[in-house]
Amino acid sequence: MLISHKYKFLTVDIPKTGTKTLRETLVGSFDSVGEDKNQHMGIKKCKKFFINNGFSFEDYFKFSIVRNPWSRYVSFCSYVFDRVLFCESHMDSLDKKSEAYKRLRRQNTCYIGLIKKADNDRKKLMKTLIETTPTQYDFISNSDGTVTMDMIATTENLNDDIKVFCGRVGIKEDIKILHSNKSSRSEPIKNYYTQELIDMVAEKEKWVIDYKGYDF
Repeated sequence: MLISHKYKFLTVDIPKTGTKTLRETLVGSFDSVGEDKNQHMGIKKCKKFFINNGFSFEDYFKFSIVRNPWSRYVSFCSYVFDRVLFCESHMDSLDKKSEAYKRLRRQNTCYIGLIKKADNDRKKLMKTLIETTPTQYDFISNSDGTVTMDMIATTENLNDDIKVFCGRVGIKEDIKILHSNKSSRSEPIKNYYTQELIDMVAEKEKWVIDYKGYDF
């Protein structure tokens, strides 16, 4: 969650939808990054955070980004492998007593564990990720199941949507979209899927598929 008290907005940041791009593009236009610097808070936790800090939740423009779910799970899968390589290449240069080293070591252990559990098989890892990752609907739905965001952008149209968002909240500065955190994936998305996995995503992510008209 990014919060701006000046521009009166908050963002509900769904992982692997372009949230790092959003954060780096809006540097200087927001005040904080959620509770304990946790950017990826769902709308229900965001509301609780606002109440606990005495902010008026209803007065803030609520923005989020969604993504074609089949692409999103592939991005998660690629990230797991990329992150292991990143951790292993950076840990040796860090002081083993430093927080940075400990953080990378925890991440590395977690992601290596996922890969080993999947027997180093990409499609098995995909199945685990699909089964265990919260849906996009989970992030932006209220306690009563409704979705009341003021704007829901898409990763596929992120450049234009961020500019529209800035206009709606009154950010008049020239905004340069800074794309970052791209995965190293070069293969077609279809190579990550079996028909079973395609159907699992279709069932699990039905809300966002229907809402934005996504297909495999």
